[in-house]
Amino acid sequence: MDVFTVTSLVQVAICVIFTALVLVRNFRSGVNQSFALGMISLGCLVLGDYMSLQGDWDAIKWKKLSMVGEAVFPVSWLLFSVRYGMLKKRITLLSLPGLSIAISVLLTATALIYPVQSFMYSPEFLSERLIYLDTVGYYFYLAVVVLAIIAMVTIEGTLWASRGITRWNIKYAVLGVGGMLGIFIFYYSYPVLYRSIDMNMVASRNAVFVMSTILLAAAFIRQGFLDVEIFVSRRVVFTSATLLVVGIYFIFLGIVGEGLRYFGENLSRNLILFLAFAGMIGFSIMFLSESFRRKSKRFITDNFYRNRYEYKDEWLKFTGKLSAANNLNEVLDEILSIMVETFGVKNVSYWECSNNHTGKNCRPVRSTHKVSMPEARLAMNSSLIFQSQIGAIYDRNQPDPRIEQEHQNIFTADGVMVVVPVLSVDRLLGLIMLGDSISGASYDDEDYELMLTFSKQGAYAIEKTALSHALAESKEMEAMAKVTSFVMHDLKNMTTSLSMLLENADHHIGNPDFQKDMLSTVQSSVARMSSVMRKLSHLKEKQKLRMQPIDLHEIIEGVISRIAVPDNVTIDCQIDLQRDLQDRKLFSVLGDKNEIKKVLVNLILNAFESISAPGKVIVSVSTSDSEVCVKISDTGCGMSQDFIEEELFKPFSTTKKGGLGIGMYHCRSIVESHEGRLEVESLEGEGTTFSIYLPLKSN
Repeated sequence: MDVFTVTSLVQVAICVIFTALVLVRNFRSGVNQSFALGMISLGCLVLGDYMSLQGDWDAIKWKKLSMVGEAVFPVSWLLFSVRYGMLKKRITLLSLPGLSIAISVLLTATALIYPVQSFMYSPEFLSERLIYLDTVGYYFYLAVVVLAIIAMVTIEGTLWASRGITRWNIKYAVLGVGGMLGIFIFYYSYPVLYRSIDMNMVASRNAVFVMSTILLAAAFIRQGFLDVEIFVSRRVVFTSATLLVVGIYFIFLGIVGEGLRYFGENLSRNLILFLAFAGMIGFSIMFLSESFRRKSKRFITDNFYRNRYEYKDEWLKFTGKLSAANNLNEVLDEILSIMVETFGVKNVSYWECSNNHTGKNCRPVRSTHKVSMPEARLAMNSSLIFQSQIGAIYDRNQPDPRIEQEHQNIFTADGVMVVVPVLSVDRLLGLIMLGDSISGASYDDEDYELMLTFSKQGAYAIEKTALSHALAESKEMEAMAKVTSFVMHDLKNMTTSLSMLLENADHHIGNPDFQKDMLSTVQSSVARMSSVMRKLSHLKEKQKLRMQPIDLHEIIEGVISRIAVPDNVTIDCQIDLQRDLQDRKLFSVLGDKNEIKKVLVNLILNAFESISAPGKVIVSVSTSDSEVCVKISDTGCGMSQDFIEEELFKPFSTTKKGGLGIGMYHCRSIVESHEGRLEVESLEGEGTTFSIYLPLKSN
């Protein structure tokens, strides 16, 4: 069995296996469908050429199968790159992908309708294995090459649009597709240049196909690349190197042709071509290595430029990204993103320093990676915080023994190398923790200077966003007054109707129909007024709290004993209501008893409403050195993380029919007025846990 037979059969087998795996995994995915179409077309192409070479010119009828594969192959990978790199982009007939699909369909129909002899002929096929093209065949392959170049440009754009770890995830997949398109363009440029197809080159072409599909398999096993979502940035400047590569390719083609004139048949052309493409793929792997790129950039800037950074460009890029952010999370994401891009770090996270309640600390809130210790906290009296409060960067390459001893676990778990403070005028807002550099180089004063510049501008953006949010809430509270005026107008109307009813009662009180209508009206009005007044009672802004020592056990016991529990819900109180007086003092807090009751009642009623099927509500209490925590958990419908972050505590935002959307806002306001905090954890379809943290009386 020769090399040609082995490479052909292996390639066809790989195509069949890959197609089956991808479609079984997710048949409905557009990315998977286009990938499977590319594998099917490649299999048809290889199988058709293999069968065509198994006999004399009569066997060329199998070339029709390979022509169908040739017509579909470039467009299938064009669709793959579009779906893979621009997942939300709609393909229309007038778009480049749409026109390419139309051309591919036309080429496929032409190949199926007309006989092979209409495209090509071969006087000495059995001895030369050389096929000559007629005019129709020439334009057929010219269109095929153009489609392949478009696909190559698009797949390259997908690569350069990716960032950081995403590019690492997809680079072998892109190299695999690029290798197939590259050898496709190379092989079918011969018909365009010489109006002939050299079937003797099929073996080397198939070998490159096999190598490229092995790269695809490696990417699939390594990361499951079809599951990676790439969102193409609007700010990506598309500077394609494809045309340069094509130009170099034609120069290389001339060199190889000239070399064959001198070395003759002793030097295998197939071997030269295979080694050339193997070398190109190997060079591409090295070129696409993020570490290689960072090291090269560092070498050039350190040895040929006065400054490592173009500070004006970096500043404009950073401020431009911050100005486009609409909320605090977007501001933090842009800060982390620019840190990764500018300094080439492997990971970076932002730790927020809060001081609005007892137990002040810093905690991780945003990160470019999965934080290993999300529950970790940095005490505000630690050595690292003290150093950060004076505006100093901490670099672990210049270690402080006290800081290393206090935070060794956090540093080691997430690979933290540098800590940059984010300072406002009067306080520490947070910390930016950067991992090691991808290039392996240590940070120096130039890096520190730019990091501090970014952190200062980031602090301004964070405070501006917080002020904007407070202003928006103030405007919403102004809108509350308008809502109140409308509600009062409704109450006035209801009062008027009742007054009229009383006036008519003097004349019609003996009429049974009037009596029936009167009772119905009174009941309806009372129910409406009670509902409105109950909701209006929560619209008070600032109110004076009646602070006194209160026993949380007693309050919880009272709430649970008086609340009406639905038939489909069981409530589990996981606290000992019979504790002796000495133990219950451990759970004593300073607060307004009635306000705390409001919070508990609202959270428990919300838990009831979230449960449609039979479920459970659990109430528990725990304590630490400085605070007590009341947890209310349910097995209800749960909430999405986006809803929690954007809507849950926003005034007048509600999903309840007839709700005012101020319940959770009011609860959080009450808890924060007690110098506490209200936290929520939820999973859609599984349930929600609200945690009320209040400072102990002794604190």
